[in-house]
Amino acid sequence: MTWLIILIALLVPSLANADCTKAATTYTCTGDLATLKDLFRNGHITAGSSPIQEGDTVHVTAGTWVWTGPLVAGWSTVRTLPGFTFEGASESTTTFQIDPTYSQAGTEFGGFMVFVQQASSGLTTFQNFTIDANGRGPLDVAPAAGYLLMVTHGLDKYRVTHVTLNNLASARGFAHMGPQTATGFVEASGLWDHVTCNTKQKTTVQNNNVSAQCFVVRGDWHTTTAYPYLYPKTLGDNHAVYIEDSTCNYLSTADDCIDTSLGSNLVFRYNTSNFSIGIHGADSSFRGARIMEAYRNKFLATTTAHYAANWRTGPDIFFDNVYASGTPAYSANSIDATLYRTNGTTSYLAGLCTGVNAIDGNLGSGAIPTGNIGWPCVDQTGWYFPAAAPTTWTNGTHAQYWPAYIWENSIAGVNAGITLNDSAVPCTGTCTFTSTYVVSDRDYYAGGIVAQTSSSSPFDGTTGVGFGTLARRPATCTTNTATNALAATLGGGTGGVAYWAIDQGSWNGSVTDGAFNPRGVNGESGILYKCTATNTWTAYYTPYTYPHPLQGSAPAIPSAPTGLRTLGTSTGTSCTVTWNESGLANLVGYHLSYGTSTGAYTTTVTKTLALSTAAHQPPRQHTFRFPVAGTYYITVTGFSASVSDTAAATEVTCVSTGLSRSATTSRGAHQ
Repeated sequence: MTWLIILIALLVPSLANADCTKAATTYTCTGDLATLKDLFRNGHITAGSSPIQEGDTVHVTAGTWVWTGPLVAGWSTVRTLPGFTFEGASESTTTFQIDPTYSQAGTEFGGFMVFVQQASSGLTTFQNFTIDANGRGPLDVAPAAGYLLMVTHGLDKYRVTHVTLNNLASARGFAHMGPQTATGFVEASGLWDHVTCNTKQKTTVQNNNVSAQCFVVRGDWHTTTAYPYLYPKTLGDNHAVYIEDSTCNYLSTADDCIDTSLGSNLVFRYNTSNFSIGIHGADSSFRGARIMEAYRNKFLATTTAHYAANWRTGPDIFFDNVYASGTPAYSANSIDATLYRTNGTTSYLAGLCTGVNAIDGNLGSGAIPTGNIGWPCVDQTGWYFPAAAPTTWTNGTHAQYWPAYIWENSIAGVNAGITLNDSAVPCTGTCTFTSTYVVSDRDYYAGGIVAQTSSSSPFDGTTGVGFGTLARRPATCTTNTATNALAATLGGGTGGVAYWAIDQGSWNGSVTDGAFNPRGVNGESGILYKCTATNTWTAYYTPYTYPHPLQGSAPAIPSAPTGLRTLGTSTGTSCTVTWNESGLANLVGYHLSYGTSTGAYTTTVTKTLALSTAAHQPPRQHTFRFPVAGTYYITVTGFSASVSDTAAATEVTCVSTGLSRSATTSRGAHQ
């Protein structure tokens, strides 16, 4: 009988090993490396197929789990992963730490934790744990390297949320890599949200975090082909990797918070960083980024004087980014458009952009440095170079005109200027660089930080980018007819001035994002209109839904208080407004906001129901005192313990002369 029991035990697949058990759809495991390798790669939980089934959860218990080698899961020659959830007990209690003796030997990936998702894989979520890089430095297998590396085939394949990376030093942190196979190449995307990256504090003994990059996005595994460029270029959709609601915390000088190249599509929004961002071009990488949108990010005081952003290709869209003041500070005029391939010092591709290389557009004239004979250069700001075929992309005659649009970005409270840089050295001080290749109102259009006060000021439709309510968009506008005509001889495309209408669109579903909006408004959306022909405005760009749909449904913004209006007439500087009671549940009070430009509220007054009752004041009435003459734009929102602000009420205006005041209701509504 004993021998029969032993035989049955050997023949029947085990449903558990010593460190991992399954109940219903959840595996509960220790974080031991051998245990997780068994689970993901060797099939020791169930035999004959991947042990992880669609919809399962792998829950790693609390503890600090020290690894001497990498975990690679889902590699197609081993096992294909379905959609599942990989989670720790919490960010603070489940930690995966790299051992000082760690070795990448025997792996084709340079990753501490590597998850490979095939086109057939479902959505996979990674959440609630910490990775401790322990200051080790690089994971030396390129191009696929990172402490948490997603190698992805298909759109919306993963979500990484509430994960922290500590002690990053001279290495890539969170990384996305497109498909590693040329056969059946597909676009790839996913979401990183509520993720935190902390670099290691360098010392006089260990100064090894100079090239630390918190987020790295690569569009293609290959370095000699251009598969991503076979797909059409689109903006404001899910054909991109999204990084949102996340944090880069640099404890000392390092590399950029994000880096992207090799045909990547990246959107960076609603993040907080104390260091710069950048993009590789076709200089130190085979190709630059295909798509780059960056908006509504907060950049805290930096660790050293540094540029704000360094674009070696792109960007497509860059707006509402606020760089703080402080010492040391981001350098003024330090949004750099840098083009290395014109200066004779560096080129990853064969040859420089000097008018004789077939990979470039070669529409310019005159020799460097005063001419631009190779313009447009492959992957330079303002131009997109699609592929005719994976191995025959090197033909500049396919180049398409996609000018960059940049507006309402500030450094220390003033407009963030743009440095045009054909030098190999980014701007970090007082800059005198110039460019004949990247030119304003041709390769990029830029705007300031002051909203429209009328339909002709400060933006009049002749140059750059303006913003404000749709009603204040200029009636007339201009295009770049000369460049449009040249682009038509290549792959086409048009350029023209643009206008961001802050009261249009409905893509922003947040009720608490005002801290990322230069105007402090919660839930503000917007649509970018481009001048496509003389005096013709066309909707050009609408950002993708925020929060990203993979975060789940965003709560609806509660309705605004109604009936905001002024009361009576008076002299002097006073202005009294009243409004109807908000229907917000558990209402605590109201926020009254005002400013001297429509839609741009610089001051907020809080009026709680409790204080109004105690002071015998009407809870839905307030008197402003405006000592400085001018027009003041006023709105009101309700708030509760769970809702920071409702939608904003229809704006009213008070015109104060210091001696008399008249009040009228605004024609438009501020949403």
